[in-house]
Amino acid sequence: MRDFSELIGDLDFERLVVDETALHRLDPRIKLLGAVGLIFAVVSMIHPGIPLLIFFLTLIVSVAIGIPLNTTRKRLIAPLTIAFVVFIVVLFTYGGEEILTVFHGISIHREGLNLGVLIFVRLVASISILNIFIATTPIQDTLSAMKWFRVPPIFVDLMGMMIRYVHLLSKEGVRMHRAQQARCGFSDRLSYLAKMRNIGLLGGALLLRAFSRGECVYLAMLSRGYRADSRIVRKSRPISLKEVFLGLFTLISSILLIIIDRMIGVI
Repeated sequence: MRDFSELIGDLDFERLVVDETALHRLDPRIKLLGAVGLIFAVVSMIHPGIPLLIFFLTLIVSVAIGIPLNTTRKRLIAPLTIAFVVFIVVLFTYGGEEILTVFHGISIHREGLNLGVLIFVRLVASISILNIFIATTPIQDTLSAMKWFRVPPIFVDLMGMMIRYVHLLSKEGVRMHRAQQARCGFSDRLSYLAKMRNIGLLGGALLLRAFSRGECVYLAMLSRGYRADSRIVRKSRPISLKEVFLGLFTLISSILLIIIDRMIGVI
């Protein structure tokens, strides 16, 4: 099992936003538009081939822009686990006409297998696209891009504060976990249930700490003149004509991928 501090380290979204590749320098509004367009295309597809191809292409792009494969693997573990659980649930619960096999009295249908595979590759491809976007775009630039696209200000503010305090509370959780370890809270002599109880206590204490810190932060913001129309993100720079064409190309490509996916079934 991975150490708790390693799991928390993976939450550092901006750890890789340090390179100077063309993708890093690209305007965040174009990257956000492209990521949303590609994800929309992926979840709209009815065949697993193109989403699977997009997944492998994102792996190649990740390596090309300097994201270590080990980091990509770590960030995909949790989404892959969720996708696998969804695949198993769909496989054993979705009915159909053609039965492939019977597993302990439960029929596995071809339709359930096809749908499970489709949902699995959709999730994996979408998460891979988001992984590249997050690894190449600072959080502040992402918030500025969202505000430029007229996302409600309250949503932008909440997202910015949530991402910031995920890091702070995560570090607080690491300190509390190490304090429990120093007091033999996770000793090998303890039973599995005892360790789970200690983790539950840690989670409860961290939740109370989050509520307390959130209230203090809100009062501090009010004392500094924060209002609903306050500006906490910087203005975006003008978009170049080349970047506009690149954004249009990405949107058109996403639409073409959906059309090609539909044509596969006809052929």
